[in-house]
Amino acid sequence: MNRRLTIGLVVVFAALVVYALVVQAPKDQAASQTPTTAPVTYLWTIRADQVIGVHVVDRVTNKAMDLVKDAGGVWSLVKPGPQPAEQSLAASDASSLTTLQVDGTITTATDLAAFGVLSPTLTVEVDLSDGTKQKVAVGDKAPTGSDYYALREGETQVVLLSSAAQGTLAGLVTNPPVVPPTPTATIPTPGPGTPTWTPSATETSTATATATGPTRTPSQTATPTTTPTATPTDTSTTVPPTATPTNTAATSTATPTETATGRAGKAATPARTLTATPKSSATP
Repeated sequence: MNRRLTIGLVVVFAALVVYALVVQAPKDQAASQTPTTAPVTYLWTIRADQVIGVHVVDRVTNKAMDLVKDAGGVWSLVKPGPQPAEQSLAASDASSLTTLQVDGTITTATDLAAFGVLSPTLTVEVDLSDGTKQKVAVGDKAPTGSDYYALREGETQVVLLSSAAQGTLAGLVTNPPVVPPTPTATIPTPGPGTPTWTPSATETSTATATATGPTRTPSQTATPTTTPTATPTDTSTTVPPTATPTNTAATSTATPTETATGRAGKAATPARTLTATPKSSATP
């Protein structure tokens, strides 16, 4: 019983030793090490104030850019041009040549043609103030990653130029530091169906008369003015109104006419006829 217990403890102890040596020790060693970063290297070791000329040729599009600086420090474009250069953009382009990053070097290359650097797609030449030149030929894109093969003049080892650096060099051709044109104001042309109006002489006169005429005040507008209307006077001969006949039959005088057939015994009854003679009393 004691023997079995002893063997079991030995096995457990051995397992713990193996775990400590094989698993835990490498982890502790890795944690104790300080990570190191590879130093950044650049295509050229130059300063921006040394650059007095930049010449880039894109052999794919057959376009070129030539930028030069005179003794007074003024940049100008030979290609495209000749023409003045935008000074701040030209200085920025010259400064960008000092930070073209290289990601590595191929030391085992024997056939440079395989990298496309002997028939490059882009060639760059930089003139320095001390009379020296820096040249590089950019070849094919690397099959893995995003770098481009490049070969500096006087060297036999191909370097891996970062894609950002290659884009900077290519951008000197596609976007040279030209002076931007001065914007000019343009009058938009009316499209089809847009009505146009040109004032005529009559409209101009009317507009002028209206503009210079008296201005109505709010009191004149709010309070209407009543203009009396003259009653026309008829100067023709006045026709007197038609008189209304007044029946004065009450005052008419009845003239009896007596017809007698005989007076004897007054047997005959006289017949009286009243004849009314109207008297018109009209007052004109």
